[in-house]
Amino acid sequence: MPPPAVAVLPPCLTHDAIQHRLGYCSRFVTWGVTETVNATLESRAEQAFAQYRSALYKWGNDSQAFPVNCLAFEPTYACATFIPKCFKGASQPLCTDTCEERNWRCEKDASTVPMLDCDPLPESDCSAAVSSRSVSPSLGAGVVGALIAFLMT
Repeated sequence: MPPPAVAVLPPCLTHDAIQHRLGYCSRFVTWGVTETVNATLESRAEQAFAQYRSALYKWGNDSQAFPVNCLAFEPTYACATFIPKCFKGASQPLCTDTCEERNWRCEKDASTVPMLDCDPLPESDCSAAVSSRSVSPSLGAGVVGALIAFLMT
């Protein structure tokens, strides 16, 4: 009797193979991607940057509705969403840890940022996003200063 067939997962391109094409997301993406994601990598990075610019605009208009900690995590979230990790041969934009981190940073009393449903996501942190639960005052001040300078240009 022949051995049972083993499912072959499609290969993942390594981070080293794509890092020079990540553009805006080069500081946030630390994982490999599928061939499908690789085919549109540059436009995906541009979409992530556009999402961040939209968040920056919202924060600039009402920093209570779009908390600064949420804005600080937006590049990681946008890049993980638009450039999903190759996880078990498939694209997986978010896992529980990243989803919960984003919700924690964005959930404030006056926030209008919609919360994500993290329940159906894989338990492991397949997006390799940071999991720090705090932003130091100096980091917060630096982010705000950089944002103001960016808006002035």
